[in-house]
Amino acid sequence: MVMSMSADQQICHICNLVCPEGVRLVEGYICSECLDEISGTDVGDPKYAFYIAKLKELWKAG
Repeated sequence: MVMSMSADQQICHICNLVCPEGVRLVEGYICSECLDEISGTDVGDPKYAFYIAKLKELWKAG
């Protein structure tokens, strides 16, 4: 579920970049590139813990 936000671009909670496409999740926004990275990251990958921490921030903010 990727939505276009051309008029009001959002800042991604994961990469902190302004991105035109992504999803709103709880109180934040995740760009489509980070969504692809998250979904393709193996549990054993060191980046996995980073993504989990960033997603927890969103849930706590909500």
